Amino acid sequence: CICNEGWIGKNCSEPYCPLGCSSRGVCVDGQCICDSEYSGGDCSELRCPTDCSSRGLCVDGECVCEEPYTGEDCSELRCPGDCSGKGRCVNGTCLCQEGYVGEDCGQQRCLNACSGRGQCQEGLCFCEEGYQGPDCSAVAPPEDLRVAGISDRSIELEWDGPMAVTEYVISYQPTALGGLQLQQRVPGDWSGVTITELEPGLTYNISVYAVISNILSLPITAKVATHLSTPRGLHFKTITETTVEVQWEPFSFSFDGWEISFIPKNNEGGVIAQLPSDVTSFNQTGLKPGEEYIVNVVALKEQARSPPTSASVSTVIDGPTQILVRDVSDTVAFVEWTPPRAKVDFILLKYGLVGGEGGKTTFRLQPPLSQYSVQALRPGSRYEVWVSAVRGTNESQSTTTQFTTEIDAPKNLRVGSHTATSLDLEWDNSEAEVQEYKVVYSTLAGEQYHEMLVPKSIGPTTRATLTNLVPGTEYGVGISAVMNSQQSVPATMNARTELDSPRDLMVTASSETSISLIWTKANGPIDHYRITFTPSSGIASEVTVPKDRTSYTLTDLEPGAEYIISITAERGRQQSFESTVDAFT
Repeated sequence: CICNEGWIGKNCSEPYCPLGCSSRGVCVDGQCICDSEYSGGDCSELRCPTDCSSRGLCVDGECVCEEPYTGEDCSELRCPGDCSGKGRCVNGTCLCQEGYVGEDCGQQRCLNACSGRGQCQEGLCFCEEGYQGPDCSAVAPPEDLRVAGISDRSIELEWDGPMAVTEYVISYQPTALGGLQLQQRVPGDWSGVTITELEPGLTYNISVYAVISNILSLPITAKVATHLSTPRGLHFKTITETTVEVQWEPFSFSFDGWEISFIPKNNEGGVIAQLPSDVTSFNQTGLKPGEEYIVNVVALKEQARSPPTSASVSTVIDGPTQILVRDVSDTVAFVEWTPPRAKVDFILLKYGLVGGEGGKTTFRLQPPLSQYSVQALRPGSRYEVWVSAVRGTNESQSTTTQFTTEIDAPKNLRVGSHTATSLDLEWDNSEAEVQEYKVVYSTLAGEQYHEMLVPKSIGPTTRATLTNLVPGTEYGVGISAVMNSQQSVPATMNARTELDSPRDLMVTASSETSISLIWTKANGPIDHYRITFTPSSGIASEVTVPKDRTSYTLTDLEPGAEYIISITAERGRQQSFESTVDAFT
């Protein structure tokens, strides 16, 4: 029989099992009853344990489980992600290895589960604001602590911090051994504080803590030094041409010392001195007169310097020195001095009579003038002269001296009248308050030297008469004014006495043509006598007679005529008064 599909056997009465159950089972009514290790319609497949518990497909003897089952026989619930290979699945729950966590053990474990104050990502805690640390257990300290300002008694701080902070604790303590630690608390919404009542010139250790729920953060720290206080009370006690004495107030805290400087305003040079801390005054010497200085006082401690206290001061301008008066005459004096070292606007020269009579005369002289001729002075007077320097409104001390003008000589000496033996003199009085005049006279040959004192007359002039002089002689006359022990230069002149006239002219005899004469000779030196005889007709004649003659006879006269006869003595151009007589031939 050729059996139809699905039947086999001699008579095609037996149902057909596929592939004859692959020789791994028994065909019963057309179905394979497979051996225990095999399965499938033709027993060609290996059997899966417990037939995959009806929760999967058996493929080549292995279960391909349906979700959410797993295991060799699909009898177990599957764990998420198969516990990421980092845990054991028990009844659908992952028992993670140490260090891993999560339903699928796919996350690394964070320390202390971030203390409930953060999120764990890949084993790292991402903390909430205000917390930090590997497990978010610590409060985050402030950040970026900075010093916003420093004075001698305070420190101003600023920082950055989270909004979650409850408060901040600021702790500060001097670095010096034994310093007292102090604290200050401020609200959490503050981002800065000013620490006050500190000691100047000290270094402080400063710590700032953040506080959340009574938990203190680690501190953020800084080491800050307060400034040294600015010195106070700077003032100038005494000022001279070259020195300035300075004073200031002491400090109540410990420091190393002071530095004081005197710097000229033009910044040329200057002097600096360092002083112990217990000194609060200083006298600077060697400064320039009339110079403006900036004075700075600074406190010192270790490497620190206080802000300076400053003031300006000008030394007193020095005055002229070594004043000298020379070449003094009756109305003029020459004043000299050594100029001041300071730059000055002008030199002030004053002079006046001692005692103040007449006030003072003042001159402004431009530097570098160092001499001046004082004129129009009063003769024979005691003067005082002052010289000082002036710059702006400042005047130096004056240097002064006194001098006495010479007595002025009498003026306009003249001869009022003169005879053969006398000279009447007159002169204008000196301006000086003289008591008398000294009159000196002698012949030009130096013979017959005489002196006499003549009291000053009331009025503008004084007179004196020189007597017992030699007739016909030229005299040199000098007249000096005398006041106390002073004597003026003399006023001088030359004056000549008259020639002595021949006297007692007489006629001793006469004839028709002659007249004989005799006379008494003239005293003093003469050259000759001159006889002039004039008849009534009016034509005069004259004749010279030797000086040693005392008689003479006129001849060749007109008979019976009247003659006027005169005789004079002559010396050079000088002629004596005539002696006259009438006579008849």
